[in-house]
Amino acid sequence: MGKPIIDRCVDYMFPSWGLKRAQARAFLASYDAAQKKRGSKDRGGKQNGGSGDDHIDHYDLWTLRETARDLDRNNGLAMAIVDRIMENVISSTGFELRPKTLHDDSNKRIKEDFAYWFIHELDACREFSGWSYMRNVFRSYKRDGDYFLQFRTAGNCSVMGFEGDRVLNPNGQLTGMTIGGLETINGIAKKDGVKKYLWVADKAPTSPYVPASDGKAIRADRVIQIYSPRRTTQGRGIPICAPLIREIDDIDDLLAWERQAAKLAASQNMVVKTENPVGAAEWMKSIYTDRDQSEERLEEIDPLSLNYLRVGEEIQSIQSNRPNNTFESFILLLNRYVGIPLGLPLELVLLDFSKVNFASSRQLLNQAQRRFEIEQDDFSWFMFKIYQLWLMVRMERGFYDRDKLGPNPFSHVWGFPGWPSPNPLQDAQACALAIQYAFGSRTDWNRKRGVSQDQVEQELEKENKQLVERAIPVKDSVEPPSRRTQENQPSKSQGAV
Repeated sequence: MGKPIIDRCVDYMFPSWGLKRAQARAFLASYDAAQKKRGSKDRGGKQNGGSGDDHIDHYDLWTLRETARDLDRNNGLAMAIVDRIMENVISSTGFELRPKTLHDDSNKRIKEDFAYWFIHELDACREFSGWSYMRNVFRSYKRDGDYFLQFRTAGNCSVMGFEGDRVLNPNGQLTGMTIGGLETINGIAKKDGVKKYLWVADKAPTSPYVPASDGKAIRADRVIQIYSPRRTTQGRGIPICAPLIREIDDIDDLLAWERQAAKLAASQNMVVKTENPVGAAEWMKSIYTDRDQSEERLEEIDPLSLNYLRVGEEIQSIQSNRPNNTFESFILLLNRYVGIPLGLPLELVLLDFSKVNFASSRQLLNQAQRRFEIEQDDFSWFMFKIYQLWLMVRMERGFYDRDKLGPNPFSHVWGFPGWPSPNPLQDAQACALAIQYAFGSRTDWNRKRGVSQDQVEQELEKENKQLVERAIPVKDSVEPPSRRTQENQPSKSQGAV
């Protein structure tokens, strides 16, 4: 096949361009997925390049968000997926702040003050404790794509949260709107990649088209946007289940249809067979006319009842095989596919480890925990922004001596919650061997368990002090069970009692 007419024209008038087009075609030809063939899937959407924002249309973002919310309300699988991630990332205890300034006494005081403020005063509405509030924030950001926290410096400080659907361009404008002379995309105005302003609707909108009079622009320097973009040029987050909406809907439909099929098979499990189909058809037409009671059709069978059939008729049962033998394995496959992009093994999605052995389940949990650790690290960045704003206000009000804190007053680490061990004894033995042969430290092993080494040492010191004060003997080692058992056993000369 010869070249297309346009290529021949370009080759004749602009040879250098023609060469570049030929090179590009040759490059694309080396990738089957880049070829336009009859069997190729129509990808649709925007394929003209551009930044991450160029591929997020205001209406598409609204539709994805509302679809995700509907799944969270009405689909147990979608709701459980977000719950599993939230439970493993945030846990019931949340993160522990561990300041690392140059002044130990200040570190202790900052840690105690922040913990009290976070639990009792973080929520501006005073409806939730700190980590209960942040668990809701985490769920919202994962479900909707992003969530916003506005830090308020008045009083004892607090945060006011608002959901992502309130941040948008008024009247559904994707471009063309400016705030402070800056182009605003999906409600966010940036300068050199830094957020400067947000346009926020006064109340939760009912559509992506909000009049400019129903909102206002606010400064972004005290607003924390919690989101996890897939591209650095992406200004808004996408719901976590966006690429899985079709699969989740398919699983829901298959289960609903199979349940209906099973109900239908169970409710119509008997038929009357006749050798005169023409006569049966005529008889069915006249079942609602006046006739002798003995000619009415058989609709139900009561216990110990006698039922009379006409000549040539017999009752046959319908065999029900719903669901069939392959249905469960097919549903499990779809559920496994849903969990893969989220880092969740099938067993964690369905909370069922009955079909894997202990070693396999441990490997699956370890793989999932790697993903959870990344999620914890990502969320800790937003927690740092809250801590930074809080500490800045506290230092401005003279609660802490800035000179004592050193050049990096915000220096800190977060203690992340760990996960219970599936085999505590084996893990304890591995920890002991690692410490004995200098393969690891107590601090590192306790960190993996979600426990601070400093806290462990303080608690041990406190316990030992209490034991000494109460004159309770303390042993450095535990006596082996076998030895105690031997001492308690009667000797051969004594005989058994």
